[in-house]
Amino acid sequence: MSSSSVRRSGISNYARYLNVLSGTTQVFPVEGQFDLLETTTLSEAAASIEFTNLTSKYANVYQHIQFRTVTRSTRATALDFIGIRLNGDTGNNYTRHAILGTSSGVGRYGLTGTNLLSQTDGPSAGNTANEFMGSVIDILDAFETSKKKTLQIFNGSAGQTIGVASGLWNNTNSLNSVQFFSGNSANLAVATRVSLYGVK
Repeated sequence: MSSSSVRRSGISNYARYLNVLSGTTQVFPVEGQFDLLETTTLSEAAASIEFTNLTSKYANVYQHIQFRTVTRSTRATALDFIGIRLNGDTGNNYTRHAILGTSSGVGRYGLTGTNLLSQTDGPSAGNTANEFMGSVIDILDAFETSKKKTLQIFNGSAGQTIGVASGLWNNTNSLNSVQFFSGNSANLAVATRVSLYGVK
């Protein structure tokens, strides 16, 4: 497993140029852009990927966080879903809903009092080789202690589902850790990658 952490340089006056031609227009970064904070990429199968100590590292700088994931599991069947837990909470303190589309139709589900949040179904070992699920997961007001934590999830893969999901963690604690794992007790496959971004 490889992991990296990216820190801001402290440079306050900088500009981006769209090209190197003379007279080109400068584009200045604005507040609200995404900062890449950490990335984990699996070089071998693993039970989970977890990001920890988020409050102490990022609460003073960022309002929201976002995960961008490329995932696949080692489950022997064609499908698996990726579970998500916050702050190590394994209790029945989550609510999740989703709308998903497949080649055969559209489905939906809603679950309350569950012990995890999740993406919709994605590829596993019994599926087409080298096919992964791509997801974008927003956790809004992640460090606010007056709000229960809300997630919005967009995901899809070429041969399986496209999904839009929402999730609630029934807790107002500041977000300190996020764990990703197979929802069916398999491992996350080699080359699974999860990146954490911060939004001010």
